[in-house]
Amino acid sequence: MIMKARIPIKSLIFGLICLGCLNQTFAQVKVKNNFEDWSKKPVIVTPVIRNSAPSDAIVLFTANDLSQWESLRSKGMGVSWKISGNNFTVEPGTGDIITKQSFGDCQLHAEWKIPENEVQNGVLVQNHVALTGPTTHTEHTEYKAHNKTLPLLLQEHGSKVSYRNIWIRNL
Repeated sequence: MIMKARIPIKSLIFGLICLGCLNQTFAQVKVKNNFEDWSKKPVIVTPVIRNSAPSDAIVLFTANDLSQWESLRSKGMGVSWKISGNNFTVEPGTGDIITKQSFGDCQLHAEWKIPENEVQNGVLVQNHVALTGPTTHTEHTEYKAHNKTLPLLLQEHGSKVSYRNIWIRNL
């Protein structure tokens, strides 16, 4: 006498589904995507501690060092603005200064102190756009194309603005 094994339908269906899933798992071919490249490790950046710059920043001014800047009037010449302690101050009549290096997309950190009753800080970035305080989102600003990288400019406009702790990070 031959005995027939009875397998409940639910168990049979479950077994077939598991077998199908295993088959799909082993049959997949791994495709390397450009967003799944784990061979490059991100750079570890030490954050700002007190008045220091992040570890990946280019320091443009710290105490007694204006070597990253040059006179706009006479390229290659030093800067004749007055250095005093941890800051430097515009000397009226000496002209604007620019960074020796050009920058594109960046994070800029600059601390400045303007004389009493002044409103202009003299910081100009790409395409000579002044950072003058509050910005507007309700007015149209005309865009003019410029180079991808340009130097930063600190403007000498006759006002004794003081600067300190200037650094920049390329993005």
